[in-house]
Amino acid sequence: MRCFIALELPDEAKERLVGAARILAGRFPGARWVRAESFHLTLAFLGEIEGTELVCARTAVRAAAGAGDFDLDFTGTELLPDRGPARVLTLLAGAGELECTEIHGRVNRALSLAARESGLPPLNPEWPEGRRFRAHVTLARAGGRPFPRDPRGLAEAWEQIRARTQAPCRVRRCILYRSDLGPGGARYEPLLAVDL
Repeated sequence: MRCFIALELPDEAKERLVGAARILAGRFPGARWVRAESFHLTLAFLGEIEGTELVCARTAVRAAAGAGDFDLDFTGTELLPDRGPARVLTLLAGAGELECTEIHGRVNRALSLAARESGLPPLNPEWPEGRRFRAHVTLARAGGRPFPRDPRGLAEAWEQIRARTQAPCRVRRCILYRSDLGPGGARYEPLLAVDL
């Protein structure tokens, strides 16, 4: 099954992000906006896993316990990836970024160790030498054409939604999700949730 590990956002934050998406819809025509129930902050994308790999993923999620809950807000919009066609519109974490980075490290160290102890190849090949972790939440994915790389337009988009997204939300849980791809986009099912 296709899985990832993420921090859960509370319902009130998800509602604010849906409102932000509505505000930005005209600025990004053709974008596929994330549904309210799908907002999260990814810590590790695992791809297709099963059996012992799934046991390792559960171990990694449990490693987040004890980190402590924290406040999260956002500090700007960004397009990803940095190079090539811009396919993802995100919100960057402001307050709470350090906590996200610390939990990302805990989870990925535990995932790496569990895989090694089980005789498996790394389940998180991007950690620690891959792309730098950026604490962010995806707002939308590009439809048929990439998003235009227009720094001024991106800054204007942030100004339109700043007040709605800067109110902090309390992050309390780390979750192992199963992702089922379908015609209407991915659907996420929690497999294991751990309080921070």
